[in-house]
Amino acid sequence: MVSHEDKRKVKKSPNHAVCWSYAWSTPEILVAAKGRCLTDVVSRLAKRMTFARFLKLYRKVVQGADLSYAEAKLLATNFQTANHMFKVHMKESDLGVWISKPMEVDSFHLQTSQMQEW
Repeated sequence: MVSHEDKRKVKKSPNHAVCWSYAWSTPEILVAAKGRCLTDVVSRLAKRMTFARFLKLYRKVVQGADLSYAEAKLLATNFQTANHMFKVHMKESDLGVWISKPMEVDSFHLQTSQMQEW
């Protein structure tokens, strides 16, 4: 008995991605290789942009708060619980171990002047 499996045809990933939210007046067109908008501005979905919006709200509640992105992420207890459960499930299901980014990637701070640029 001879079996024949068709070869899987792999397509190249697209060069661009379109991001859109109902609340946005215009969509963003991202260059996939750069992770930046076609117009070379930082995407509204970027980690720094999201963190800047969070800090603006957080600093209204906690005056003078100076958190790094990593510190703010640790405060998100629901996220931390879900993240832990996901990693345990991956390991228990023999799906491999989730590879984490180096700690330095999330250890950035934003100054008020940087937030106003965005």
